Amino acid sequence: MRAAYRPRGFSLIEVIVALVIIAAAASTVLGLMSSVASRSASSMEMTQASSIATAYLRRVLAQPFNNVAVTAIDEVGARDQYGNAIAGLGAYRVQVAVVALQLGIGATRVLPASSRRVTVTVTGPSQTVTVLTGYKTDK
Repeated sequence: MRAAYRPRGFSLIEVIVALVIIAAAASTVLGLMSSVASRSASSMEMTQASSIATAYLRRVLAQPFNNVAVTAIDEVGARDQYGNAIAGLGAYRVQVAVVALQLGIGATRVLPASSRRVTVTVTGPSQTVTVLTGYKTDK
């Protein structure tokens, strides 16, 4: 007796359904990866801005008090301590403002002539703003 004929492989409809399912899954995964990548870039920008602000604040606070009193910076592009532009950070704007103010109250206060508040503001390429503040006294 002869064996019954059994077709092998997939029908055209099965192949089309499988392709539609794979395409839907791939577009979902790619959309998710795009979202993660954009958040990762934003996170990197905030980390860079924070690092730039920290470096500028440390640099200003490390100066003698009389030099801090006259420090004011408004630069486009981060710079090292020698004034050289740092590659890849040209899209960041750095502003440093120094303000005399009184610290504390009563007998322990520090008068405005002897204290400064240093504020460093870094604006990233996508206009994210990072602000760090430090204080310097001549005591």
